[in-house]
Amino acid sequence: KAVEQGFARKTTTYKEELQNATEIILLSRKKLETILEKNLIKDPLSK
Repeated sequence: KAVEQGFARKTTTYKEELQNATEIILLSRKKLETILEKNLIKDPLSK
């Protein structure tokens, strides 16, 4: 079923994969920054 709908064998280029990975990393960094600013977690790099 997934193959018929075009989900299972979706091909991507290197550039698309790089863009997707970059977006994921930037979003993760932004979320972490927000969590640290709100003091919801302690900065593991601070002593």
